Amino acid sequence: MFARLLKARLVLLLALATQGLGPALSFAQQTNIVYHQVSYTNAHPCPICLPPPWDDSGYPIFSSWGGGLVLDLDGDGQLDVGFADDDMSFYIFGFGSTRVLTYPPVCYPYGCEINSSLPVLGAGTTIGPTPPDPNLIWRETLYIIQPYTGTYNSCIDIGYPEQACSGFWQGVEGYTGVEFYISNEVHYAWIHVGVPFIGLQGGYVREYAYETRPNTPILAGAGKDSDHDGVWDFFDQCPDTPAGAVVDTNGCSIAQLCPCNGPWKNHGEYVKAVESVAARFVQEGRITEQQRAAIVKQAANSDCGKVR
Repeated sequence: MFARLLKARLVLLLALATQGLGPALSFAQQTNIVYHQVSYTNAHPCPICLPPPWDDSGYPIFSSWGGGLVLDLDGDGQLDVGFADDDMSFYIFGFGSTRVLTYPPVCYPYGCEINSSLPVLGAGTTIGPTPPDPNLIWRETLYIIQPYTGTYNSCIDIGYPEQACSGFWQGVEGYTGVEFYISNEVHYAWIHVGVPFIGLQGGYVREYAYETRPNTPILAGAGKDSDHDGVWDFFDQCPDTPAGAVVDTNGCSIAQLCPCNGPWKNHGEYVKAVESVAARFVQEGRITEQQRAAIVKQAANSDCGKVR
């Protein structure tokens, strides 16, 4: 088994070296966090390896024939982490001194497993020097020299087409915590992984972000702002805010907090709600008094809340 795994990793390394990074990356930066989205814009090298339905919001890894993915998290030319599927397990591995947040490997009287299971971290989980859960550890997931990996899920055939699968990543979306180095200094990152299928090893690597300040924790999901309103998605209670709209700390604009088609008893109730929210925006320094007055006047002149 060990020889097979080592051979598979050697073959994968050659494939990765040939493919390079493979996916197209889009970049955005907010405060001290750099966010990257991973996508696969070209035809997948192994279309028959992809289970339906196709999902183009991440890089698919479902088979050794489909190849793996390696990432240079900070773009300094040094590979940091990689992902692969050896037709038995979907896993992450590190380069150099990179460590991954995992459960401790299972140990027996004669020794310990070389692989360890990955937890499903939720959005907002603190990823830093101290693991967010006392049951987790930072562990090197060395590649080739010592084929230690962090495993998302594993499956074995028990009679076609049935498979027996293990691992916490079955039909879930979540985050993986990574500790890597930039110029000999420790940095922390999160990687968003999706495993939409139950009973099948493999998944999608969707996006990641890292903290540019050394030895500084990062919150899982921090740095992603889909509607570009300045509030990260996992804090944003009002997604899809119109471009340029002023929002509060929850990512909500006055129009979203006081929608014209809301459950207003009458027009006066609607105007009163707008007045209250606009006054709060002034107190918080988000808009000026002149802007508040114009917003309230517009609300008073509207048909919102009126019985039609």
